[in-house]
Amino acid sequence: MQQAPIVKLKTGDCCIPQHYLDYEHKLETVQKVAADCTFDPRFPIFVGEENGALYVQVGIVGYDNYRKISKQSKRKIVYGRKWRIEKNIPTSELVQTIFLAIKKAREHEVRELFKLNVGGKTATPFSSHQDLPLMSRHANRLQSKHRQKSISVFSKSARMLSDKIYFDGHYIRFLHIEKRSGNQVLIEGRLVFHEVSQLPENKETSFLLVLEKPDINVLFHELINKFIQRSDRYVEELFAYKGYRRFSRDTCIQAVAELSLDTRDKGHVKDAEFFHVLNAANYANDKTRIPCLGNSDYAKYVVQHLSRFGELEGILPQIDVSVRKLRSL
Repeated sequence: MQQAPIVKLKTGDCCIPQHYLDYEHKLETVQKVAADCTFDPRFPIFVGEENGALYVQVGIVGYDNYRKISKQSKRKIVYGRKWRIEKNIPTSELVQTIFLAIKKAREHEVRELFKLNVGGKTATPFSSHQDLPLMSRHANRLQSKHRQKSISVFSKSARMLSDKIYFDGHYIRFLHIEKRSGNQVLIEGRLVFHEVSQLPENKETSFLLVLEKPDINVLFHELINKFIQRSDRYVEELFAYKGYRRFSRDTCIQAVAELSLDTRDKGHVKDAEFFHVLNAANYANDKTRIPCLGNSDYAKYVVQHLSRFGELEGILPQIDVSVRKLRSL
């Protein structure tokens, strides 16, 4: 930005912090940032452009999650969702978008690798490919409170379930179940190798769960949460930008806070006119993010929804005058 101050850090280094910079990304610059991001080679990062809109997308190289690996001679590549990239996005936010895209691509895999044997057939109940419109029509059948009786984790039938749960090429075994204070339950479990595993973090086979109540449905949810957490931690430790593992727990949070305070100290700004430049630039960036709703029925729905909060600061969605009048009724 014009008149942006140069900030001297406590280390003696000088910089212009990113919140004093203007960004105008294009395909080549996003590709360069993506090339500076490193992770597991099985999750390649793609950058593309459609109708002038930039996006990043994560690929997944592996075996089909719905077939036995032993019966597959080749790996295949599939693709996660496309993540829109605004051209004025700071590079840090672009890196974080890539990081999040990898996390969510892996979560998709984790959910498909959790398998439950029901009536001799294998299902993936946490898969992202469930039919939600159909499920909504059968809500009563699917809600645990409408089941005849919830199954306690202390019951014999619950212990037998460990022979029917599989995750990423492993059986799941419950080694110890302990009732704690209140309704809480502590469960010590282990993954027992059965077939080829696709996720390296599952070399750590033992796990510990804390259930809010002794219900088998809660156990299922805590299991999938545990495996998603493991996947997220794996990404946090391995993902790097220019070799720096920003999200690793080796990063000192206090040092991050100190560096942030260094760059956000307004005492560095010597020219008061710069604050006008900064505010104008921030406002211009915020305007690029305003949703345009037109005069559709959904626009009316959004206006009515927002009206319950009274007068709002910030920039309201862009709507037609006819819809805006609805707010005053």
